[in-house]
Amino acid sequence: MKELEDTNFDLVISLAPEAHHWALELTRTEALDVEYWPTNDPTFATGSRDQILDAYRSVRDQLMKRIKKRLRWQAAPEG
Repeated sequence: MKELEDTNFDLVISLAPEAHHWALELTRTEALDVEYWPTNDPTFATGSRDQILDAYRSVRDQLMKRIKKRLRWQAAPEG
């Protein structure tokens, strides 16, 4: 986080409780939004290679959906 000290942010999103508490502490004097998005930790996935990959893909897809919703993202019209 040291390398980000002089950078301005409007939004910080944390994915783990510890990271959320740390983000709140580091930004307590800043005018920005801090959001906590509870996310399953795919490193705890067990099973076959495909099952583990599915756990990572699920987190990826969940985050992509939340990012698009949060930023009101819409695909560019085709044509």
